[in-house]
Amino acid sequence: MRESITAFTGIGPIGFRDTMTITVWEPPVRAVTRHTGKLVRGSGAFEVEALGPDRSRVVWSEWVDLPLGLLGRLGWPLVRPVLRLLVQVSLRRLAGQVEGGR
Repeated sequence: MRESITAFTGIGPIGFRDTMTITVWEPPVRAVTRHTGKLVRGSGAFEVEALGPDRSRVVWSEWVDLPLGLLGRLGWPLVRPVLRLLVQVSLRRLAGQVEGGR
């Protein structure tokens, strides 16, 4: 499967569009993506593990190629806390949508 999708990563109007290609699609347990944008490159995976009739665990993994070469690697310690916050916001949004039945 090679389906393209776009997600917005950010808080309010501040953020960026993250373009991806779905490379593996195994509903309802697994999806793997390849980030194809200018800012974010690498792979991501979403895996769902059933924990009972009404519970599941979602594991979201990312393997990101840092942009800007050496400058990107040196700047990672400064950027990491901001990205962590953005991921936490995204996970809360996702949980709200799932729990709301969307």
